[in-house]
Amino acid sequence: MRRNFENVPKEVWDELRLRTIEFDLEYADNFRAYRTSAGMHKQDFLRAYNNGCCGYYEGGITHNSEKWVVGCNYGH
Repeated sequence: MRRNFENVPKEVWDELRLRTIEFDLEYADNFRAYRTSAGMHKQDFLRAYNNGCCGYYEGGITHNSEKWVVGCNYGH
């Protein structure tokens, strides 16, 4: 699903991957992120959330002073 999130920095994806390990989110997919200051990718984020199944994770991170919401689905 990341194909819709071309401009999300690699470090944001890396942090989300670390959280999937930290919280033991099995079968994580539908990785998504949006920058809160501009709403960048928010519609893609919501579409990915709505297309997911089972459990979901959402959290906030800061990268280069920008706040991002990250998320994924897990547990098939």
